[in-house]
Amino acid sequence: MSRTHRTVLAVICIAFITFCAILVVQKLVGRVRLDFTEHQLYSLSNGTRNIISQLNQPMTLKLYYSRVAAMKGPEGIRFYNNYYIYVRELLEEYVNISQGKLKLEIVDPRPFTDDEEEAIQYGIRRFQISEDEGFFFGLVAETELGKDKVIEFFEPDRQEFVEYDISKLISSVTRRDKKKIGLMSSLPVMGSDMSPYMMQMMQMQGRTPERPWTITTHMRDEYELETVETEVDAIAEDIDFLMVVHPKNLPEETLYAIDQYVMRGGKLLVFLDPHCLLDQPPRDPNNPYGAVGHKASSELNVLLENWGVTMNPEQIAADRTLALKASQPPTPFVTFLGLSEDNVNQDEVITSELHSLKMLFAGSLEKVEKEGVIFKPLLTTTETGNTWKPEGPFELQYPNPEAMMRAVTDGTEPLVLACSVSGKLKSNFSDGPPAEAEEDAEEIEDTNGETEPGDESEADESGEDSETTEVLKEASEDVAVIVIADVDMISDLLAYQETFFGMAQVDDNASLVLNALDYLSGSGDLIAIRSRGRFNRPFDVVGEIEANAEKATAAEVDATNKKIEEYEQRLQELGDTATEDNQRLIQSKALSERQRIQDEIRAARKELRKLSAGKREQIEVLGAILQTINMVGAPAVVLIIAIILGAMRYSKAKSYAARRME
Repeated sequence: MSRTHRTVLAVICIAFITFCAILVVQKLVGRVRLDFTEHQLYSLSNGTRNIISQLNQPMTLKLYYSRVAAMKGPEGIRFYNNYYIYVRELLEEYVNISQGKLKLEIVDPRPFTDDEEEAIQYGIRRFQISEDEGFFFGLVAETELGKDKVIEFFEPDRQEFVEYDISKLISSVTRRDKKKIGLMSSLPVMGSDMSPYMMQMMQMQGRTPERPWTITTHMRDEYELETVETEVDAIAEDIDFLMVVHPKNLPEETLYAIDQYVMRGGKLLVFLDPHCLLDQPPRDPNNPYGAVGHKASSELNVLLENWGVTMNPEQIAADRTLALKASQPPTPFVTFLGLSEDNVNQDEVITSELHSLKMLFAGSLEKVEKEGVIFKPLLTTTETGNTWKPEGPFELQYPNPEAMMRAVTDGTEPLVLACSVSGKLKSNFSDGPPAEAEEDAEEIEDTNGETEPGDESEADESGEDSETTEVLKEASEDVAVIVIADVDMISDLLAYQETFFGMAQVDDNASLVLNALDYLSGSGDLIAIRSRGRFNRPFDVVGEIEANAEKATAAEVDATNKKIEEYEQRLQELGDTATEDNQRLIQSKALSERQRIQDEIRAARKELRKLSAGKREQIEVLGAILQTINMVGAPAVVLIIAIILGAMRYSKAKSYAARRME
């Protein structure tokens, strides 16, 4: 056999052996995937594994995807092919770890087939892309008993939350019923509470009904939501959680109802705010300045102080380090806080996996020492958290970022923006309901202490007032209350953004709310999955370059603004001194003065542009270095390895030749 034939045969044998080895490894070991990302973003979380391990019955996952239609469809539809591969591989991972409890079926619902009819009956959303073709991309989880739940469509904006959506789907199929949340708020969080007919009438009249906040629509997916009025004397016992948002001027009867609900073991989630942007006064055409005196703050200190936490409604949390840019031109807004992993409590399940949150005009919570109460911070500012106390309502209605930056008070420790308190909390109404306490006080005042000792027993024997609701003076078991000092953070203003497909979640604001509810319900597995959803890695070096450049130009900016103010003031003075006799002279002086100051402003702005160009130049140099490393680094490593191997091979050959010569 010639040397060429032996080489060809060797290549064929090597290829055959490699192919067989791959098949054996896949059969015995399965697909081995290595995830080197910092937060293991491409691996199933422990929460998912726990949910799958707790399945008590087989389940079929039906993935409906119009693959043929996507291949023939427009570019916007073909985009979903890669998304489909990601979802399919993720579902295969679910099946692999389920130990036979999960079965995956992939269905391409072609037009006029039973598969298409079945997808429509399940409720999978259908998009018409041609006269006959429809596009489907959804998932059905179905048990052997016929119970099913559906993801109608895999929204592209929720790709980071696919694992959470699938795990929640599987968990909800096996769950018997939803827990009930009572929502109490002075804001229209639930939208316009009216019938569909009234909504249609409003739309016909050209008026838009108040739509619910997006966070409430997401809460409805997992819980039963019920409105609780701000004036009640008792909280229904069938409410599992009570969520209080922006409680303003609550009557004592309502405070007593909340207090006794917590004493009964109810779970409470409270959102307070020293200044809520969404709390806008009704417009009065006759008084355009009526909004200036409107107070948009809320607090619940009358209850929370006895439970170990309080908030000053006149003080707003600020932080120069966490300040995000807002307004035009973009300026650091010291009360617009961008929180990262460094600002969340990594030891608490509610916040341990959160990466990015935004808060606007948030309050600062303070611990009150109470026996038996455990206070745990959840969100904090940096070590040198600042505070800002506005001098009046005008500063809140028309905030000046630069003036606020100068007015903040430096601190020496982090400010607490959200916390939890737990333990056997004590009631704030140990003397009974407010009405009864007032009546008792009036009776004591009227009698001036002349009531005989036997009168109380006679009243008890005689009457109708002996049957009263028992007042709980202390919780019989440990209870938990979560307090968050910002309302705007869960609104559509910060937690969501409008996209082509509807409202999409941004950052982890909404995840914090749902995590808190899952924590109160004891569902830690879904918390672990959801919190992995979004992860932003900030460009710290670039941010530092920009911060240093802005710090260097701050003096120049102030100087330029002062020149402009002096210029305007000088022109005003020249204009005030003008008369008919000297008007021409004054105008001539004003023009020359204008020209001189404009020249100075141009020179100052030119210097500012040079400083900005220097900042941009540093960033571009950094980008060029990274690009060079990416382009040259990998080939350089391969070349170095090749040189080392070549040197080793040459050394071995030389050594072998030397031994042969001997």
